[in-house]
Amino acid sequence: MIRSSLSRSWAHASVGLAAVLAACSGDGTATSSGTGAGGNGGAGTGNPIGGSTSVTTGSGGLGEPPPAFEVTGIVVDEDGNPVADAFVLQGGKSHEPPLSTAADGSFTITLTYPGFGIPGVVAAKQGYRAAGEEFPFDAPDGPVTLVLDRVEDADNTGYEWLDPGEGYDRSTAFCGHCHEVFTEEWNISGHRHAAENHKLQDLYAGVSEHDAASCAAAGGQLKQGLTPGDRTTAVMKCYVGGGVLPDLNPSCGGPAQLSCDDPALPAANAPTSFGACADCHAPGIEGAAGGRSLHDATGFGFEDGVFCDVCHKVSDIDLTLPPGVGGRLILRRPTEPSQAITSDFKPLYFGPLLDVPNAFMGAAYQPDFKEAHFCAGCHQQKQAALIPGDALDPARWPDGLDVHSTYEEWLAGPYAASGTPCQFCHMPAHYDMNNTIGTSSPDNASITAGYPRPPEDIRSHRFLAPLDTYGDAPRLIDTALFTSVGVSLNGGEVEATVSLSNIGCGHALPTGEPMRALVLRVTAEGTG
Repeated sequence: MIRSSLSRSWAHASVGLAAVLAACSGDGTATSSGTGAGGNGGAGTGNPIGGSTSVTTGSGGLGEPPPAFEVTGIVVDEDGNPVADAFVLQGGKSHEPPLSTAADGSFTITLTYPGFGIPGVVAAKQGYRAAGEEFPFDAPDGPVTLVLDRVEDADNTGYEWLDPGEGYDRSTAFCGHCHEVFTEEWNISGHRHAAENHKLQDLYAGVSEHDAASCAAAGGQLKQGLTPGDRTTAVMKCYVGGGVLPDLNPSCGGPAQLSCDDPALPAANAPTSFGACADCHAPGIEGAAGGRSLHDATGFGFEDGVFCDVCHKVSDIDLTLPPGVGGRLILRRPTEPSQAITSDFKPLYFGPLLDVPNAFMGAAYQPDFKEAHFCAGCHQQKQAALIPGDALDPARWPDGLDVHSTYEEWLAGPYAASGTPCQFCHMPAHYDMNNTIGTSSPDNASITAGYPRPPEDIRSHRFLAPLDTYGDAPRLIDTALFTSVGVSLNGGEVEATVSLSNIGCGHALPTGEPMRALVLRVTAEGTG
C-alpha cells in the first residue's frame, strides 16, 4: 500500500542579505545618515552654490583627472527651479548610499577616479528623468548644473509601443541593440508568451482543440471564430458552451448564436464586456490601457506578451486597484514632444537604478522594480463571479475567489520576513556581465556605455518558472521540494509513505491559478 502526503509548510529562509532587494539590475538606495541639509557630504555642508570646485587629492596628469576631486553644483528642473531631496552620486557607485540635495537644490560630492572609464556625477529623483555630467580630463572649473526633466503625470494613449527584438539588432529602435543578453533571456520566458498562450486563448473564447467528430462527442459546436493574434482571419473552432467572452456577453456564443469572436457578428450582438485577461496577459495593446479584449492583441502586442517597453513604462504600483494595466500597474507613456527626428516623444523608461543618465534612455528612478509588490501587480488576484447575476459564497470567499494568491502566500511566509523578494529567485543575479549592456567593459565605463556593477545589480530577465532551466543551476522545483520515503512491513505487505515538503519556495507549492497541480507519481517494483 502506498500513502502520500503533500505539505505546504514554509521553509526557513536563510537568505536575508540586503543584496536580495535588488532586481532588474537594481540596488538598494538607502540615503546616507544625515544627508540633505547639513548632511554628510550633502548640500547642507555649508558650501554656497557659488563656491568653486576644488581638487581635494592629487593633481592628475595632463589629460587625466586627479585621483579625487570635489564637485559642487545644483540640481534644477527644466524650468530652472531647484529640486530638493534629489539623490546625487558618482556614476557606477549606486551600491553606496547616495547624497541628497538641500532645499535650494545644491550639493557637494567627492568623485574618485578608479583608473578606468570616465568619472561623472549623476542626479536622480522619482518623477524625473535622471541627469549627469562627466569629467573626462579634469575637475570642473566651477559649479555644475544638472537639469532633471520632470515626467508628466499622464499616460499617452497615442504612444506606439517599441518592439523589443529578439537579441542583438543593429537598429537602436530595438531593446536588443544594447541589452542583448536580457532580450535573449526574455525571448524564451513565459512573459514573452503570455498573450499567445493557447490555453489562455481557448479559455477566453470558450473553445477546445477538437476535430469535428470529437467536438460533437464532447457536446461542442464547430463555429467560425478569430485566429488569435489576427483581427481579420477566421477559422472553424470547437466551441464548448463556456468561456470568458460568452459568459460575459449573453448576446453571442449561445447554441443558436454566432460565436463572440466571429468577424461576421453584427455590431448589435458584439461583446461589450471583455474581462481582465488582457490587462496582464497582453498589456502591450495599442491605445487605452485596461479592459481591452484579448483579441485586440495583434503584432508584437500578441507575439511578445509582456515585453520590455510595457514593464519599463510602469511609473507606480497601487495594490488597491484591480490587477494589470489600467489598474495596479500605472503606466506613464511619454507625452512630452521630442526634438529628435527619430521619435515623436521624449524617451522614458522607469527602472531601479539611480545612475542611468543616458539621455537616449530617458531613465526615471523607480525603486518598486526591486520589490515584491511590483510582481503583485499581476500575480495576486481575487475574482468575483464572472457570469452576470451569479455570486460566490460570501462565507467561503468574502473577497472573491483566489485566482492568484502568490503574493499573499509570499507575504505570509519567511521569505517576506527576511526581506527576500520574488526577484531573488525568479531574476537571479548575473555573475558573467559587466553591466546590463552587452558591449560594456570597465575601460569604456561612462554615461553612454554604462558603469560596472556588482552581480546583484544585474538581474536575469529569464523570469524563471519552476520547470525552467538556467545555466548549470538546478530548476526552482528541484530546490523547493523535499521528498522523503518511509517503508515498513505490515502483515506481509510493504507499506510506503511518501511525503513532499516545501523547503525552498517563497510561496505555496503549487501556486498561481487553481488549475495548477503538483502530481506525485510513485512506482513500486518487485525484485524477488
